[in-house]
Formats: sequence, C-alpha cells, structure tokens
Amino acid sequence: MRTPIRVTNRFHRIFIEAMTAGSQGLRNAVMPQFYPLAATAVRTKASKAEADNPYKPREDHRGHPGAGSDVVKQHRSAKASFDGYAIPSGTISTDPDIGPAMECLGWSKRDPGISTTIASSPSSTTTTLQVATSVGIKAGDVIIVNQEAARVLTSDAASAGVLTIWPPLSAAPSSGDTVKTAITYVPDNERDVTEESAAAWIGASRTQMRVEGLVGEKWAFAFGGDDAGNITFDGSAREAHRITSSLLDGGINDSVTQVVATTADFVPDDVSAAKPVYLTIEADGTNAEEHVRCTGKVSATALTIVRAQLTSSNVAHLGNAVIRPYWPDDTVAGTPVPAILGSVVVGTGSETVRNELQLKSAALEADLAVNKKEDVLGQAWKLQGYSLAMRNIEVSMEGWGDADTMAWARNAEDYGAVHAMVQQGDTEGSIFGFCANSVLFDNPADDPSADEMGVTLKGRALATSPESDTDPKEIIVFFG
Repeated sequence: MRTPIRVTNRFHRIFIEAMTAGSQGLRNAVMPQFYPLAATAVRTKASKAEADNPYKPREDHRGHPGAGSDVVKQHRSAKASFDGYAIPSGTISTDPDIGPAMECLGWSKRDPGISTTIASSPSSTTTTLQVATSVGIKAGDVIIVNQEAARVLTSDAASAGVLTIWPPLSAAPSSGDTVKTAITYVPDNERDVTEESAAAWIGASRTQMRVEGLVGEKWAFAFGGDDAGNITFDGSAREAHRITSSLLDGGINDSVTQVVATTADFVPDDVSAAKPVYLTIEADGTNAEEHVRCTGKVSATALTIVRAQLTSSNVAHLGNAVIRPYWPDDTVAGTPVPAILGSVVVGTGSETVRNELQLKSAALEADLAVNKKEDVLGQAWKLQGYSLAMRNIEVSMEGWGDADTMAWARNAEDYGAVHAMVQQGDTEGSIFGFCANSVLFDNPADDPSADEMGVTLKGRALATSPESDTDPKEIIVFFG
C-alpha cells in the first residue's frame, strides 16, 4: 500500500498576476504564462478558490430524476478570496507585495517617486510646505514628512515649489527635512474598457487551483485593534481548475516524454500545448527534482510532457516519485505593521492644528461593484465579461464618546462631510493607510448606559467633484 499524499497548510501560498486582455475582453483574456512567478507572491493568512459544478436532474417523466450523469449541466461559476496582513515593502519607493494584485483587481496605482526637501526660506508651516521642488507632485498625492502622512491639496509643480497639505503636521518642518511621495492606489475607472482581470494560483504544496479571469469586487482594509494592518479580498472569476498530485507508476529515464501516474485525472481535462500545466517531479532521495510541462493526456493516467522546464535539468526518476503542481519559492519583502503605531485624524480640511482622535480601530470597505455578463449561450462558465457599476466606499471608526469624537457625531447630524486620514506605522517605508476628502458619517447611536459610552462613526466616502487627474477620487490607499 502506497503512503497517501497529504496536503498541509504549512505550505499555503497564493500568487496573483495580470491577465492579458483578449479581443473580447474577459471572455478570451489570456494567461500571462501557465505557471506562477516568484515575484507575484502574496502572503496571506487564509485564501480560498472555488469552482462549482451545478446541474439539474432531467425532468421528463420517467418515474425518477435521471440516472448517473444523465443530468442537465448548467453554467459554472468560480471565485476567489484571501485575507492577509497589509505589509509595506520596507522601502518607500518599492511596491508592497499586494501592489501588483491591487493593480489588476480594481485599483489604479500612482508612484511619483519624488524625494525633495524643505526649503530654508520662506518658512514652512504645519499645512504649507516650501520645498526645493514640487515638480511631479500633484493634488491627491500622499507625502511622508517626519514619519507623518499628509494628502496634497494643491501643488504649484515648480522649482522652489509650494505644497498645501492636510492633515496638519504635528509641528512645522525644519529646513532640510525630507519630503517623499508615497505609492497610492485609487479605484480604477477605466478597467472595464478592456475588462481587466487577474490569474491566481492558490493552494498548498501538493494541490493547486488555477484561477483565470479573476475580477476585483470587494476589498477591506482594517486598522487598529490588537493586530497588524489587514487586507481582505473577494472576487468572481471566469473559470478555475484544480491540479492535484500523484506518484510515478514506475521509474523513468532522463529523456522520455510520456509518464504514467498512479492517480487518474490529477490534471484538468483541457490540458493542451496551448493550455499547459506545469508540474514538478520531486527529488526522490537519489535524483534531483525536475519541472516539466504537461501538454496533453494520452489517457486518464498517462501524460505527455516536455522535460527540463524552468531552469531545471533532465534527470531520471524512481517509481513512486511524487509529481505535483509547480510552485516557485516566494519572493516577498516587509513585515506587518502593528496597531501600536499610527494615528487617526478627522477634520474639515482647513485646520492648521493637528487633532488626533483616540480610537480603537478604523476600517475601509471598498465595494468596487461590477455589472456581470453571465450565462452566455455556448459558454460553459458563467462569467464572460463585466462593466463598472456604482461603487460604494465606506469608512468606519470605533472609539469612545469623548468631546472630540462626539463633536464629529454632532457634525454628522447636520450632514457635515469631513476629511479623514488613517495611518498605521511611523517609519518611512513601513507606513500603510488611507485618506478620504469627503466622508459623510451616519448619525451614530448613543448608549449612555455603558460603563463608558462608545461611539462608532460610519459613513460613505464621496467624491467632491467630477473626477479628473487633478482632483483625487473619494478614497486613496497608500503605502509610504
């Protein structure tokens, strides 16, 4: 009896990369390549990929609902989700691991890559910065000054330039202090033009779900509490296929191009030269591992392969060697940002004195809604395209009913929109946060019967005017 191949979450991993849009958008979008790249790794605490196989029994009257596979197949659907830490790279000019995934799953990136300094004259204030140059910096950018994040309200884009910012800095910066732009992400208003989507590889050491045509729908960013900054994602996909593991049914030399496995159908039935599956034949104690490209199925257990792929070499393998999905080593950077570092500022946008609220936590929920093109005649999979719908961005903050927070509760009663800046981390390169320039909080409930009255401020982030390159969108997520 062979030892069963076990799958454990010790080797849980996920890789996400942009698909190449097809002539019909999502419907015929193309995989970038059919294996995950080390540089596209995303560290997660949990992830999931799902693909259903819906059907209905035959309903013609035969006294029973059909036998065996004698059913009516229906359009299949797929989806993926993950939950992980928000991890800045550690270097302000380097994308976070999650960055490339955000870019192909609903967000547009901006990285001015500007580093300048505070000029000696005239003097800067907490809200007006005299800088050596403001060329390349525009309204809506986020800058880091003395470990504090601020949104640029105006920029004259000139040598010996001037920036106005919000929220106010804790103190006016001194001559020579560094000013650097953060990497920012805003909702992408153009992604449905080509129906942008992603490929994702989700699984553990010896099983893999290859998700194709993944569309960004819901993102959530959490701050505070007793944890590091956190990001969750949920989206629908065009299709998803499972690749599992097996054993070689007998040894092979270093040149054969067909192998027989002990398990039937451990690669998808649609494998072909145009849609290959990359596999690894593991080291067996005598021979090194080898990566191969499967280009077809001769039978349920026999595969056609191309040897020595992805920098590996042709080697012989013993019988019972494990053959499994290919996984690269992760290439990741940075560390989680704990909630013991950071700040929350709410204001009207015109303050000159920084007033940080004492709050337990803050959260941003971004529903980047899409209208789905589904159930296309002649297609096995449900999702075949999309257009953008009205998105919904919600900001929430939980704290105590002190004078500062209750003042904003009172402001909400009068439909007063506010600016908000949430920052976790206080070291350049390891800061994560979001800012909004118009949040309309709901009027919160009061519960004076509690030992100490708490308050939850929750509302929708709104745009202040029709969006353009010079007018920032309703929400900005940043890593700085």
